[in-house]
Amino acid sequence: MTDKPEIPKRLEPTKETARYLFAHSGNECAFEPCSHKLIDEFGDFIAEICHIEAAEPGGERFNPAMTNEDRRDRDNLLVMCHAHHVRTNDVSAYPVARMREIKKKHEDKYAAKGPGVNEATLDQVISKIAAPSIVDVTDRNEISYPVTLVRLMSVAYEQADTRDREQQAADLDIVYPLLDNLRRLPVDTRGVLEIIISRAEPYGDDLEVTTSEIVLVSSVPAGEIYPHLHLLEKYDLVSLWNDDDTDMISTKGLGASGYGDWPFWRDVKKFCIETGVSLESLLIDFRFDQLD
Repeated sequence: MTDKPEIPKRLEPTKETARYLFAHSGNECAFEPCSHKLIDEFGDFIAEICHIEAAEPGGERFNPAMTNEDRRDRDNLLVMCHAHHVRTNDVSAYPVARMREIKKKHEDKYAAKGPGVNEATLDQVISKIAAPSIVDVTDRNEISYPVTLVRLMSVAYEQADTRDREQQAADLDIVYPLLDNLRRLPVDTRGVLEIIISRAEPYGDDLEVTTSEIVLVSSVPAGEIYPHLHLLEKYDLVSLWNDDDTDMISTKGLGASGYGDWPFWRDVKKFCIETGVSLESLLIDFRFDQLD
């Protein structure tokens, strides 16, 4: 089993980024002295938004160290006509440094002059070529996956980790689906999970806490907490149940179903207490590589 790095994929520029690029373009190709228009008299976009370091492997100047968000950031984009986009595909003649120089010179020249088209036309073009304003924000979540879990196992079970590669792979096959589900949650929901794990007490192999305690310590009304709890339950990260009219939350091993019987969150909590690694760095920042 190996680490699960982010899969490179092409993301459209955001509307904010597209507006910045056009606002610093003068409505002309960035490759000077080309005066080819970006938006013609009919309001059509007749140029191309180009990457300095490519969006995907195999593209010109691709940088594997970049994230997908970095690749669509305004610092990595410029707008050119098709002909000069093709010309700058010659990496030997147009390395990253030269492309950045072309971008800076052009944007500095037109920064004070604006986009060179009226706002209504600009808005119309941007709405067609940029990413939508309403998106699934969890698509941007990136996890640093563990690859051995050696530190977690050594701390949780107070002995040297003697698992072989096959056993490590089997454990990771259990943990990765859980982390993939965690990645699909918005940050506020992960924040609720952080409070649950922090406040919950051991009960058998699980951790349990009352819903009322989570409501009180988070200063969030119950009506606003429950959507987060139901989402956590949907993705098998907690289990909700009632005990003598008391609403309870349980970590239930690795999840409410499907992850096996390993009390993962109990072990993670012990690991954090004994090592000083914060739950926030795991659940909010996704630094699960700290478990190695």
